[in-house]
Amino acid sequence: MTDELPGLELPRPEPEAKESIQQRITEREMLGLLREKYTRVRPGTNADRFVRAQHVRYPAERYVGEARAIADYLVVDTYDKHELIGFEVKVSRADWLAELRNPRKAEYWRQHCHRWYLVSSDPNIVRDDLPDGWGHITLGPRGLRITRRAPALAAEPMTGAVLAYWGRAIAKTRASELEADAIEHFLERTSRSSPERCSASTPAAAHSQFHPDDPSSIRCTRLGAHDEHEDAYSGLTWMEP
Repeated sequence: MTDELPGLELPRPEPEAKESIQQRITEREMLGLLREKYTRVRPGTNADRFVRAQHVRYPAERYVGEARAIADYLVVDTYDKHELIGFEVKVSRADWLAELRNPRKAEYWRQHCHRWYLVSSDPNIVRDDLPDGWGHITLGPRGLRITRRAPALAAEPMTGAVLAYWGRAIAKTRASELEADAIEHFLERTSRSSPERCSASTPAAAHSQFHPDDPSSIRCTRLGAHDEHEDAYSGLTWMEP
């Protein structure tokens, strides 16, 4: 017996829209894509063309009473161009509108850069409101691509305090990259030697609880705590290139 009356059709539920890659992506994943885009290691060496730093704070005394000024990503080209490029990462329209309401925040780091880009997970995050002097990089099916090239800027020299903050961020970013690479290498090695592969097959899944000041905090979290992995991670070491 049916609940429907003769001649009357009940409304059918609409099929759920498939969530796009751009809707699911996080800022952390976008920073990972920037690392991939700006890594150029010379074959046979450990010499990288680019120096990278993420979440670079500006000295606090410079913006007392305002929102904390942080560059999401800074890259310097150490080869022929010697340009410092800055990136502001946004993964939602609301986040971008909040940025536009406080335009001075980006200017602290932008004034020292030769080019400045907005990096968005979806091109529709920007709607004819990209500020003058900004470039735009968006995420597409084939990865990050420049949709509007940033114009050249007259980069202002950095003070000693600004250089110190940038240098510290470079060191922390390098340590984080080495940690992620070591974990990825370890997981690949164990997956080849063990018949039961851990489902945490990416660095992001493996060290979501990792704290840079506490190496013992590494956890394999996708399936819960794996004691055998934790023991191996705690003894994991590497050498600076």
